[in-house]
Amino acid sequence: MHRSSPCLRYDRKQRFFDAKMSQFHEEDHTFLSLLKACAKKKDLVRGTILHDHVMRNGLLEKSPYIAGKLIDMYAKCGMLAKAQQVFDELSIRTVISWNALIAGYALQECNEEALNCFMSMQLEGLFPDEVTFLPSLKACGSIVAPMKGQKMHLEIVKVGLLEKNNVLGNVLIDMYAKCGLVAEAQESFDALQVKDVVSWNALISGYAQLGNDEVAFCTFTKMVGEGKEPNLATFTILLNICSHTGQLNQAYMYFDSMTGSYSCFPTLDHYTCMVDLYCRAGQVEQTMAVIIDMPFHADLSIWNTLLGACQKWGNVQLGILAFEHVIQLDEKDVVAYVSLSNIYAASGEQGLGKEPLSC
Repeated sequence: MHRSSPCLRYDRKQRFFDAKMSQFHEEDHTFLSLLKACAKKKDLVRGTILHDHVMRNGLLEKSPYIAGKLIDMYAKCGMLAKAQQVFDELSIRTVISWNALIAGYALQECNEEALNCFMSMQLEGLFPDEVTFLPSLKACGSIVAPMKGQKMHLEIVKVGLLEKNNVLGNVLIDMYAKCGLVAEAQESFDALQVKDVVSWNALISGYAQLGNDEVAFCTFTKMVGEGKEPNLATFTILLNICSHTGQLNQAYMYFDSMTGSYSCFPTLDHYTCMVDLYCRAGQVEQTMAVIIDMPFHADLSIWNTLLGACQKWGNVQLGILAFEHVIQLDEKDVVAYVSLSNIYAASGEQGLGKEPLSC
């Protein structure tokens, strides 16, 4: 069967795309959906075509939603300067366009710029809504700006947004925790009318970030006691605490309960935590058993962790095996060669002529 070339197929898609463009107008939800799709796929080529259509038909000034989606598309494609340019060209700036710009800066971790936009928006006489506060609070947490975060909290309470938006409450907890204000994080948690698993995770993570490990574990126990089911993110937090503090038995209990009690199937991140813990404890044979039992292939990080443990604890055979897997994934990994050389040197053996092992 004859197949058209990729270029021809692309041209046909492009002509269809262009034909559809001529049918759109500012009230067509399909047009907004196309902008959203371009943002999601980071399709700058089609996004630029959409922008051209917007400008030729004067839609930028007619629809604040199209303006917002256009800014959002450029921001998600990593083109913040272009997003700012679109915003600057608007004759009327609405809350929608400000929200898109603030969220765009926060998404790309330009947190100072996001907060500057937040202040500029208010100076222009526009009051933020719940959509504005979400990325702005995240920006406060990211750069540890508690005073700005507390001021936003007061504004949120003043207009009663917390009563309508539980997500906003969860972001407040996270912001306070990242700023080291665990008491305020707990107060924000206690004030929530509905406490979902995201709320509990934010609080547990907050205590963990500040080194209050036992309080974090107790908070998890309280969460389960109140009938709230943990999710994968919950166990990632708990296992990371165990990994950083070397609590192998506690970690094994949580890991085992994932499938045994909560039907949460561990991901690569969870297995990585367990590998790290067994390696730190010097149980490299048990580490290998964990790797073999994994339902997916171990990545470079896991094999390097095992290789480092073999160097520390003097396990030559597993060290060779781990080394082989590392160079299969990255033959230029210099650290792996150094580690294997150190393993041989510590054991008094010569590396040359060794028979390779197979898994």
